[in-house]
Formats: sequence, structure tokens, C-alpha cells
Amino acid sequence: MPNTQGYIQQIEDKFQLFRQQGLVKETNITAENLGHYIDLANFIDLLIAAGVEKNKIKELLLFREEQNTPAQILMLKKFRANVLEEVHIQQELIDKLDYLILDIKKHNKQMRRA
Repeated sequence: MPNTQGYIQQIEDKFQLFRQQGLVKETNITAENLGHYIDLANFIDLLIAAGVEKNKIKELLLFREEQNTPAQILMLKKFRANVLEEVHIQQELIDKLDYLILDIKKHNKQMRRA
């Protein structure tokens, strides 16, 4: 892997932030396990982006460490449902804004004709 030391430093920096947030404890990132830590960093980043609470991330990481697949899947499905609900709420807002835009355009056309 080219520039392995650079990748290790980037992942170390990322995990330093995770430690500061209380999400992970000590790490021992080496060239041999770098892929594992990259996958783990991406996993944590995705959970953060999805708005998952810190205590839930820690719980999910414990399930991952224990290789408790059913518990991981159940939690991820719950997070997915929450994200989907937010999407629906945002879609309703977009629909309402579209209605307002059309209503204003319609009103503007009527004013020009009068």
C-alpha cells in the first residue's frame, strides 16, 4: 500500500477525534490492521452523519465487537427508520413550499391581467 504511514496517521487522527467524543478507547493501528480501522472509521462516520446518538453508537460498537449480528441489524434498521421518517417530513415541507411557489405565481399572473 503506497504511503501507508500517511494513511495510518490520517486514521489515527480520526480516531483521536472519536476518543475525544467518548466513542472509542485506545487503538493500535498498524499496516496489518489498517483496513479494519478504515472500515470502522467509515462505520462510525456514517452513524454520526445519520444523527445516531453517542450512547447508541457506543452500544452498536459493542455489538460489532461481540460480533452480535442480529443486534447490529436490529439497531441499524431502527436508525434507518428514523432517517426515513425525517426524509418524509422534509418531503412534506418541499411539497408545501412548491404549493406556495405555484400559488404566488398564480396570484402574480392574475394581478397582471387585472
